[in-house]
Amino acid sequence: MSGVGMTALPLWRLPLVAGGGSAPLGLLASVLALALALYLSQAAGGSSGRYNSTYPLSPPEHTAGGVRYRIAVIADLDTASRRGANASELTWVSYLRRGHLEVLEGGERLELRWDPQSELLQTQLAERGRGMELSELVAFDGHLYSVDDRTGVVYRIHGNRAVPWVILPDGDGSVPKGFKAEWLAVKDQQLYVGGLGKEWTTTTGEVVNDNPEWVKVVGYHGDVRHQNWVPQYQALRNAAGISPQVRFWQV
Repeated sequence: MSGVGMTALPLWRLPLVAGGGSAPLGLLASVLALALALYLSQAAGGSSGRYNSTYPLSPPEHTAGGVRYRIAVIADLDTASRRGANASELTWVSYLRRGHLEVLEGGERLELRWDPQSELLQTQLAERGRGMELSELVAFDGHLYSVDDRTGVVYRIHGNRAVPWVILPDGDGSVPKGFKAEWLAVKDQQLYVGGLGKEWTTTTGEVVNDNPEWVKVVGYHGDVRHQNWVPQYQALRNAAGISPQVRFWQV
């Protein structure tokens, strides 16, 4: 288990002693539990303990005419993400498209070239029949991440695999539905996940709650804090000269 500052002992070599031995059974059980937890954390691809600040993830290439960057975009297919005819076959999909953006002539000209094929991303996680509606793509802790605006699941992108990382509940974190995440940002080694930036309303404009004005702050170990950003969004509306009757909507 490199990177955690410990040397792992194989579980079968730990000295279990039921009585009269050199260590109490309770202590040995705790050691076993700690060793197992650390092992599972590393096996699951958890952080090595230090934040990976690599950015961009692929080094820029200097060409004869400028600089070429590796880029990627991701699809939000909305209801078209659903695949399968019956419950046992249901999956939800998105597409990741990679390419190169070349900056030429000191920024006066750009050339964009896409890879020939998109990568299919799939999941079986959904909420009320919808899922994998990926709203944003960001580099964080040395990986690509995206977020589903239906389930609130943050996915880590490994090649053509979307691996669920954390689940974000709506509002203050006590709401039994997924957070409708619409944007991602990285600041101070933390991933900020935001929503619509306006109150949730009925079709006739009546305010139901302010859950979309909460922001989730995710550490690189997967810990989550729920922050009330109602004052911040109100400050944005005030600065833009927008009255409460007109919604300041983050899309």
